[in-house]
Amino acid sequence: MSYGETRTYLGRSQTKIHRINGEESWQDSIDARRTVREHAEEWAFTPFSAAQQTAARKDMPLTDRAQAVPSESHGPYSG
Repeated sequence: MSYGETRTYLGRSQTKIHRINGEESWQDSIDARRTVREHAEEWAFTPFSAAQQTAARKDMPLTDRAQAVPSESHGPYSG
């Protein structure tokens, strides 16, 4: 079984996984495998088809990442 695209980040092996609505996420490889195994209808190691992504966005719109992740100059740990 292929686990898709991988990288080493801060000394840890990570794998990119794809959500049915088109979003992508880098996770530690063990967590990525667990996510895909336990939620195969929502996550995969390869992108879902364009038709599947379009249909999924009706019920699961893309996350506005700018709102979800604070910038480096804002947030509780900025100096």
